[in-house]
Order: sequence, then C-alpha cells, then structure tokens
Amino acid sequence: MFDIFYIGGIYNISVIYTIVVFHTKKIQMEINKLEKSLFSRWAKRRPEMAKDGVINESEYTKCKIKVLYILKEVNDWKNGDLREFVAKGARWRTWNNIARWQNGIQNYFDNGITTFKNSVNENDRKKILKTIAVLNLKKESGGPSSNMGQIWHHANEDKDLLKEQIDLYDPNIIICCGTGGIVSELQLFENIGEFKKTSNGTLFAKSEEKLVIQYLHPQCRKNKKLLFDNLLSSIEEIK
Repeated sequence: MFDIFYIGGIYNISVIYTIVVFHTKKIQMEINKLEKSLFSRWAKRRPEMAKDGVINESEYTKCKIKVLYILKEVNDWKNGDLREFVAKGARWRTWNNIARWQNGIQNYFDNGITTFKNSVNENDRKKILKTIAVLNLKKESGGPSSNMGQIWHHANEDKDLLKEQIDLYDPNIIICCGTGGIVSELQLFENIGEFKKTSNGTLFAKSEEKLVIQYLHPQCRKNKKLLFDNLLSSIEEIK
C-alpha cells in the first residue's frame, strides 16, 4: 500500500512511481542479501553444498506468477552453483522441459494462452530460465542415479533451512519434479491443504497464496508434449 501525495494542487504521480521502483529494488536487494546469509549458515552444516535459488532476482521478482521448481540434487558437483549454470543456458537434459513448462506458465498467466515450445535451444533457455527459482532438496551432490533414501535423509536434516529458503522466494506456484512425496511427507509448506487429484491424475494442494504440484521429473521418459499438456491443463483446471 502506497500513499498518494497531494502536492501543489495535483496528485504527484512521479513521486508514487519513484516509491514503487525503490520498493521493488529494496525487495530484490533483500532477497540477494538473505540468500547469501542463508547459504553461509548452510555451508557450516554442508561444507560441500551446491548452491541454488533464484537465477535472476530482477526477472524473478517482476513476474506476475513466481514459480519455484524443486529438484533432487546435482550430479558430482561439489561446491557448485546451479544459479550460474542455469543463467548460462544449462544443458538440454532437464532444462529443455523446464523451459517449456516455464514458458507455458508465464504465457498462460500473461495472456491466457498455453503455448508449447517444441524446439528449445541454449538462447531460449537463457531467456526463459532467468525467471525461475530452483531448489534441490539435497544440497550435497550425488551420482548419476539419485538415491531417494539419501535425499529424504538430507532433506529431513535440513528441513529448517529448506523451509527458510522456500519462504525467502515466496513463490506462487511450486512444481515438485519427482520430489513431491518427500515435500509432502516432510511438510515443507505450511497452511497447505490435503493433496487432491486433477482429472488427469496430477496431485496438487493449494492455499489462497500458493499452489503446490507433485509432478514428474523433467528427465522422465515420457513424451515432452504430453508432459507439457498434463502440467498446463492441471494448472488451468486448478485455477
């Protein structure tokens, strides 16, 4: 809520605009500062942790709908930084499908159209993925094949910090990419109701402010168009 200033017989719109811009920049600076502080504390618990989070604060905070993708772990990357990797375009595995999903979600909430992007290249990923936040449940790197027991164990031990990280990003939509069972069991989101199914079988839970979707990992061996259609149709139905 911003006050409207009445100066010299007119409402000073420029003053209001300046306040709004300053407020937005302040939020961005707070996210960056708090994220750095959080990871500093986390590294004392997990010295080899790989960092993740908001790819580009400015692009993320100005999105009408902020989306957080919850993944499992990075592969063999001690002390890596997933934010830098994704900002540079990442690789097609995992990230082409997330780019498709993100592009569809933003287009839907911006203009009501769910556009499937069949061909995705590095420049597409750079452009689209800078609007997301991404979080791994297990901050220490794993191997080529994820051990879900280990991921659950790490997430349970780091539950307090995972909750703090999620709260910091204040997402509107959270897509659990093969991690929904752990997220649900550990109750990483408060004030979220019971999980229900959409007509295509996708599990979701929602509050007035947040929508949590239990979905497949983007590398799963399913048709990319089917993955896109099922996710976007679920969001349309829930909305």
